[in-house]
Amino acid sequence: MAVETILIVDDSEPNRALLENYLVSHGYAVKMACDGAEALRLFEESTPDLVLMDVLMPGIDGFEACKRIRGLPQGVDVPVVFLTGIGDIDSHQRALDAGGDDLLTKPINRSELMLRVRSMSWLHRLRSELRNGYNLIRSQRDALLHSQEQKDELTNLIVHDLKTPLTNILGYSDFLVMEPPQDPQKAVEMARCIGDSGRVMLRMIMNMLDIKRSEEGVLIPRVSAVNVSELLEKMSQDLGGLLSKRKVAVSKSKDLGATKIEADPDLIWRVIENLLDNAARSSPAGGTVDMEARAVAGDAVEIRVRDQGPGVPKEFREKVFDKYVRLGASEAGGQPRSNMGLGLTFCRLAVEAHGGKIWVEDNQPKGACFCVRLPIRSTRKPATHEKDIFQETPKA
Repeated sequence: MAVETILIVDDSEPNRALLENYLVSHGYAVKMACDGAEALRLFEESTPDLVLMDVLMPGIDGFEACKRIRGLPQGVDVPVVFLTGIGDIDSHQRALDAGGDDLLTKPINRSELMLRVRSMSWLHRLRSELRNGYNLIRSQRDALLHSQEQKDELTNLIVHDLKTPLTNILGYSDFLVMEPPQDPQKAVEMARCIGDSGRVMLRMIMNMLDIKRSEEGVLIPRVSAVNVSELLEKMSQDLGGLLSKRKVAVSKSKDLGATKIEADPDLIWRVIENLLDNAARSSPAGGTVDMEARAVAGDAVEIRVRDQGPGVPKEFREKVFDKYVRLGASEAGGQPRSNMGLGLTFCRLAVEAHGGKIWVEDNQPKGACFCVRLPIRSTRKPATHEKDIFQETPKA
């Protein structure tokens, strides 16, 4: 345990010396002041564990010095014991009114002094522990309330985002049943819109489930060989129609050829799908979303998704991957950046589950560039013996 420090305040040098020798011999550290002004200065420089305060001193007396100590943020819990040659009732009341904790009458009995010092030291430790406990409980309460507010906001956000694809599904399916189009191509287009809307809803639901699995420690990639170029090419084809409805084009560059990585193809697909969807929502109509893949340092593959939106300020580039975070207009350069609720959080967890990294940079001259780096060789064992609640049902 650290040595406790006692501040002795007395205008008599012999009294200070006697108290110092006695307290140091009992293992205490001592600081000394000759008046109230010096006591306040020393107190602010380094908070003691106990103050022994003379009452009658020139300038600022003991009662006034105690009042000022109680006005300091660090002076609320430090015990103050008055030392005085005046033992009348009025002095006791003034000591109480000044915020003192005890009063000893001179001449002071050494045994009585040590009993008071020990009891006041114990009182100081108890006060500090109670205040620290109170502050901890208050901070935990505030964090819990903030988390609940974020969850409520996220619930409202997800419900709002689910309404659009669900409305599309119900609207197109009702139209196909009630007024079947004569043109087969139009019917196919409506069916494709229903499928696209269903996939949007499924992605949002899977994001929530996988984040929950990650919190429980069971988000385990089912590793296999993945050809990155083929994956991106298929994504361009499958998602091109959906993104074109938002009047955003997708381009792909820097083919990796036959480069393969050891990864979970479903998780990586959904990571890039979330990033593409986020980029498309952030880009203006008629803009372009660029998707690039390249080998890095011979042992990793880096995938970059660039948009032409408002970008992400540097101070928010870590926060965009946190749960419940959604940048508003003032934080994203004048336009809100949709996070699809938990889309970017899922991306971070899925990438980290592969031993990779995800971050965001500027896209010159305008926009954001979300970067994913994945190792070519996985450090995970194949998932054949691992628990997977989404494992496909074996075919008969």
